[in-house]
Amino acid sequence: SGNNVAQGYHVINALRRYVEDYRRVRSNHSWCSPLKVLSLASNGFEQGNAVEAILSMLENNALGLTSLNLSKNGVSSENGLLHQALLRVIQRNTVLIELNLSGNRLCGDFLDSLFSAMGADESKLNLTFLRIEDNVPALSDTHLEQLDRIMERSRIERVKKYFYRKNVQSQAEDYPIDFQYG
Repeated sequence: SGNNVAQGYHVINALRRYVEDYRRVRSNHSWCSPLKVLSLASNGFEQGNAVEAILSMLENNALGLTSLNLSKNGVSSENGLLHQALLRVIQRNTVLIELNLSGNRLCGDFLDSLFSAMGADESKLNLTFLRIEDNVPALSDTHLEQLDRIMERSRIERVKKYFYRKNVQSQAEDYPIDFQYG
């Protein structure tokens, strides 16, 4: 955080090399990135396409991040590429739990479409913590209520999934199947 990497070419290249190198090492196994949390806060990404490139890596889980902090980067929702990339991440990413976009410039229309995509089917939404504090302009009361409602439903779904998996696993352990090979 706070390294003022501006357009972020080196950050993007490092992340791409990380994904390629780690996948090559783990080619025999399913992809599971050891990098889970990444904070790129206060790095001045307002110019260039660093944020969009990072989001595109998240879109299909190329980066296995569970938490990404892009706060205070001067990111603007007027950038159509950012808008589309973020919507795709919300709809397709299956591992990201927390996204921090606080202290950026996210307009009301952008938030409307973002919340619409998030609220379309909370059972498929993996994101359970979306931080947008200190946004410019400030979030309206309506946006705050929408965000709270969507995040609460998403957390409830996450807990349900957890207990469902735990219950299924417990049932499987209660009724072991003994396979005989002849």
